[in-house]
Order: sequence, then structure tokens, then C-alpha cells
Amino acid sequence: MKKYVLLLTILVSIAGWSGNGFCQTAPAPGCPPNDLGILKPVAGILNVRNSPTGQNGTFFTIAILAQNPIGLLNGLETISAKNTDRLIDDHVYEFELTPTLRNNIGEWGSRPHNFEGQFGMYEVTIERWPYVSPQPPTPFTCYTDPMDQNLLPLPVPENLMVSFKSGATTPRLSFDRVRGFPSEPGERYLIRIFDKDYSRCIYRVTICDPSLTETVCSKPDRIPSATFPNNRTAGSQTHEDLVPGEWYIFRADLWKDDLSGTPMRNLSQGSNFKWFKVP
Repeated sequence: MKKYVLLLTILVSIAGWSGNGFCQTAPAPGCPPNDLGILKPVAGILNVRNSPTGQNGTFFTIAILAQNPIGLLNGLETISAKNTDRLIDDHVYEFELTPTLRNNIGEWGSRPHNFEGQFGMYEVTIERWPYVSPQPPTPFTCYTDPMDQNLLPLPVPENLMVSFKSGATTPRLSFDRVRGFPSEPGERYLIRIFDKDYSRCIYRVTICDPSLTETVCSKPDRIPSATFPNNRTAGSQTHEDLVPGEWYIFRADLWKDDLSGTPMRNLSQGSNFKWFKVP
């Protein structure tokens, strides 16, 4: 599951909400102050095809990040999540206890669960053994931003293409534009290149509609294409050159944030993958 939460590093602040006859007062926002740098959890809908990890489908997931992952791992017993209204969703979501480490930040994700229209706010509970035994594990509770009802998963990008007309080590990567996307704040295309083992992010481009004044864009545009290494951006990448004869993974994403809060956001994501070999 840790591969599915690769993009869940943008987090969301919390607020009360109402709609469709359901009304709820939000608990205390995010996470209480802590010395582990535990940030607000993120809830997301992930629609995945051709995944290098072998799991495809439309999933609901929750992720939590910690700026002091080693500290959190010390005595970590469980991480779980449940909806604050059990009439909406009575499932308990268990987390993997081995984090994905990225830029000294630890990321824990819930195991894959099919998206079945989940919505509302989720309470995430972390249990750790205290330094003083034999006291029971101490719970630590955080809350996601609420998710609206009747959310539709984003489609996966179609017709991923890699062209070497401009040179063997400067390929053009592209996929079909989605009608009407991006057209709202929080919507963008992502193009990335990973090594064949899906362990190193070599290249990343974020494409947004210029009229949306998104601050995360490296290519203000509405056309999902990029020529390596143009428009590369920092973050979770190695900046290395492509090597002739080597295999790589082209990852294409549609990304939509819930901009109800700043700087943390729930999200929806559609991802497709393509392997290619540099001539």
C-alpha cells in the first residue's frame, strides 16, 4: 500500500461541514501538539492501473506523516482509523507499521480497501508503548478533513506515450488530455519517471491551468506532456540523467485536492503506469 500513497504528501486542515441531510461538528482540528511532528492524516480515493506493485483498482486510503519517524516507531503498537459516524462507515482501517521514508519524513498508509462511496471524517488512532512499563499503550488521536458525499473517482490517464524523436536521453512523455481538466483549483496533471524498481523518482513535472494561479506548478499549461529534462521540479527525485539501454517507469497522474483548508488537503487521484526502455 505504501506505493499507493506516494502522492499523499499534501495534507489538509479541518473544518465542520454539512450536506445531503448530514451535519457534523468537527472535532479538534488535525493532531494535537506533539514532539514527533505528526501531521494531519489525509483521506484519498486512488484509481490505479498497471501498478508496479501489482494491485489495480479504485481504493480508499488514509495516510499519516511524521517528521520524526524514528521517534514514532519507538514502541509503535498499532495505527488504525474509523469514521466518526459509524452509520456512514463501520469499517476499521488498519495501517502498515513499516513506513515509507521520504526526505526524512515517515509515511504510514492504510492497507488497500476498495472505494465504496466512503465519506465523512475519519479518526486516526496511534497506540505506542510508553517508556514506563507495564503501562498499557497510550492512544494518540488525529482527524482527517471531512470528505463530501457522492465523490466520483478520477479517471486514469489514457494512452501513455514516450517519444524519442528529440533524442534517446531526452524523451517526450505525454498522455491524452482529460476533457475539462484541469479547470478548478487543486486540479493538475503530474508526469514522473521512476527507475525500473520503482524505488527512485528521477523526474517530476506538475502541470496546471495558468488561470488557476497554482503555486505548485512547474509547467503552467493544460496539455499533459513534457520533454525530459525540461520543467523538472524538486521533491522526491534524484535529478539523474537517463541511461541508454535502461528500463524506466513513466507514471501519469490526474490529481485533485480538496482546497477546503490550507495547507493540508484530502485528495483524489487517477494513476497509470508505462514501462519504457531508453534506446
